[in-house]
Amino acid sequence: MGIGGDRHGHRGRTAASRVCDTVLHLIIVLGVARLAVRLSTRLHGSVTLHVIYRDGRGVLRQLLRACDEHRWQLTGVAADPPGAARTAESLSPPAAGDVGIVLTLSGGGVGAAVNVLAATDGVRRIARLDDDVEDVE
Repeated sequence: MGIGGDRHGHRGRTAASRVCDTVLHLIIVLGVARLAVRLSTRLHGSVTLHVIYRDGRGVLRQLLRACDEHRWQLTGVAADPPGAARTAESLSPPAAGDVGIVLTLSGGGVGAAVNVLAATDGVRRIARLDDDVEDVE
């Protein structure tokens, strides 16, 4: 036993006080762990975006240049099939002259990709595939 306390070194503390300390410790540990996961995803995560843009205006080149400038890595790319049927749930290009592409990006600060790429001239719509579509025009 420790001097002036029980065998765990608790000096004159009630059981309720020790339980309260344990609960607070768990809340802090779990909260910090969740915060660390959220920050690491935002700082060094990946994002999959569906981008609809004007065809024939060099928009894809500008998108890739913006990704390069932000040091985001392109880890996946898929073009929408030409003439894909448009439904209420689809993300296919809504207008003639528009094309769509799905980009998967990773790297530091990739959470800002929607805002950065949406500012590209010729981008009509952009959406994170797990979020709602954001109109940019």
